[in-house]
Amino acid sequence: MAAVAPVADALRVDASVSDHGTYPSPQTVRAVQTRPQRAFPHEVRVRASETEVMSDFHYQSALAAAHTHALEWLGSLHTRPLPPRLDETAIAASLGEIPGEPEDVSTTIDLLAERMEPGLTGMGSGRFFGFIIGGVHPAALAADWLVSAWDQNAAMGAVTPATAAAERTAGRWLLDLLGLPAGSSGGFASGATMANFVGFPAARGELLGRLG
Repeated sequence: MAAVAPVADALRVDASVSDHGTYPSPQTVRAVQTRPQRAFPHEVRVRASETEVMSDFHYQSALAAAHTHALEWLGSLHTRPLPPRLDETAIAASLGEIPGEPEDVSTTIDLLAERMEPGLTGMGSGRFFGFIIGGVHPAALAADWLVSAWDQNAAMGAVTPATAAAERTAGRWLLDLLGLPAGSSGGFASGATMANFVGFPAARGELLGRLG
């Protein structure tokens, strides 16, 4: 058994206003020493073997790395060149072959961010006018992180009542915002194309129903 020390460093970010909202600039993303975090039950001792259990420490380490890279990316959007610097072939070459042995989770996240960043387009910047999309909202981004952590299979409301309630509530709010009848039904499509595909037959059915 090998002892694993709890993470003692935490990230603090000073926000600066950019052209796409309040995000940290690259210069303000820094690690600072804070009081040690409490040790989680599985964080105190972790089995030191090839079949090492996935402990809370691993999640802390991976999410802290992702948090750092996400803030660095968001903070760069108002100054970085919008087009990617490398093409698909170059990015694929940098990813290399499948590793021959496991790697530390935070190192994996660091490598992913390092290798992928040159192939990213600054779509969240206020200077990006391609396609008909908007930049991510801070609350939506944070909620997406929570949804991934919760890891719910939302196919049945009885099993995942929280996700079912959230979807019903969002639909009810949209009806209210758009001034539609409260008894209207709706659903959330995977994107604009599928929404149009579903909307056309729904409208067709409504019109044919009115004609008898």
